Amino acid sequence: MKKPSLAAVAATTIYLSTLASNAQTNRLTLEHSNDLHEWESVALTPEMLDEDGNILVPGHGPADYYRLRVEVLEPPAIDDHPPETTQIHEGGSVTLSVDVAGEGLAYQWFLGESGDGSQPIEGATAASLDTGELFEDASYWVRVMNVAGSTDSATFAVLVAETSRIIALSGDLDFGSIAVGESEMRMLTISNEGNSPLAVRSISYPEGFSGGWSGSIEPEESREVTVTFSPAAPQSYGGDLSIRSSATGGANTMLVSGEGMGPSIDHDMVTVEGGTMAMILLGPRTVETFQIGRYEVTWGVWKEVREAAESLGYDIGDVGRGCADDHPVRNVNWYDVVKWCNLKSELKGLTPVYTVGGNVYRSGQSSPEQNLSANGYRLPLEEEWKFAASGGNQSQGYTYSGSDTIGDVAWYGGNSDGAACNLSNGRGTWPVGQKNANELGLYDMSGNVWEWCWDSSGSSRRIRGGSWNQPSNSSTVVSRSLIDPNGRWHIGGFRLARSIGD
Repeated sequence: MKKPSLAAVAATTIYLSTLASNAQTNRLTLEHSNDLHEWESVALTPEMLDEDGNILVPGHGPADYYRLRVEVLEPPAIDDHPPETTQIHEGGSVTLSVDVAGEGLAYQWFLGESGDGSQPIEGATAASLDTGELFEDASYWVRVMNVAGSTDSATFAVLVAETSRIIALSGDLDFGSIAVGESEMRMLTISNEGNSPLAVRSISYPEGFSGGWSGSIEPEESREVTVTFSPAAPQSYGGDLSIRSSATGGANTMLVSGEGMGPSIDHDMVTVEGGTMAMILLGPRTVETFQIGRYEVTWGVWKEVREAAESLGYDIGDVGRGCADDHPVRNVNWYDVVKWCNLKSELKGLTPVYTVGGNVYRSGQSSPEQNLSANGYRLPLEEEWKFAASGGNQSQGYTYSGSDTIGDVAWYGGNSDGAACNLSNGRGTWPVGQKNANELGLYDMSGNVWEWCWDSSGSSRRIRGGSWNQPSNSSTVVSRSLIDPNGRWHIGGFRLARSIGD
């Protein structure tokens, strides 16, 4: 429209009576031009509106043109609704939202069924709604508004499933016998057989056992936890391992048990580095690196292994004697000993050393073949025994194993009286490891009991080291004797050896 000149009219009125009646659904933009080609928006101020809602535009010159741009607003339209039903676990939450087309939008969320006159949720005026923790089913809907109108969403039903966190443990753990000062580990499996994450807060262990883990286990998943047994004394250990968790069912406790043992060949082997030494009548001999027991095999260890004899086909189920668990085993012949070595190897998952006709030697009295490349337990070769008794590469040339004074390192006929184990005239065996060790940390290689070796001469087998009722010259590192391998005497025992592979 053309505005009159300033001389004639100070201002021109644009009549908006029709447009004003639809002002809430329209967007009006006032534009100005001097040539009807280029237009620019004019800011509307309160002073430019009269009491009827008409716009007064000031005149600026002889060629002022004004126009109104009218945009018709549409009410909101919901393009995408979330699923009609959403399922969560008890105590869970969900965020609800809708995809809406439109401008100048406002939101109001309601609790209840859509269109049923439900009450609005105070403060819930954002485009999305976080339900917070829910412990029962609930329904929600949202009204979306602008100046052109409003639209209501469908109902969103949130169903709360009953929570279950079912804990399951892998079963009781029996560590068997472990030497005092040593440790052994087992794995405990904790499983969540429920439908909600299981929180493991802490694990309590009885004396002698340790470990530790806390965390969350997802439904139908499991976690392995290390349990360590470390006995501090030769005694029985055991009790309930307890798990504190968020479980709603299942077992939270299990039994762990173990036995602490005194000095044990099972868990205390000494590596002897190879070297060369002189052997009487045989000259210089080269000894390969091997392992030998720090102690003579004790009665306690013998019994522990022997318990499995019958189930694995060994005929040594009632063989052997001992004064106490920490004394050396005695009254075992050469055949008993090599079969026991094989049994121990099988129990430890190692390859047995002794075979007869290609089969593991388990029964009878046979001359087995020896496989020194096998990783199982065996008797020491005579040259290995002497090399170790002499101190190996650390040898100080002592007469007895570790000293020139026999009483420092050996129980023999001259000092074994007063023994708690009276085998002859107040004399007997003594607990292993009470005398001084030799240069390699080996005990009782002189005295206490004679020790079987692998080597033979004719039908006899070699023994070394002397015993509790022998004179001192029997306990020197060079002393050697032959004996019937069938004999089970109260002066004879043994210690273990193992080959070391490449």
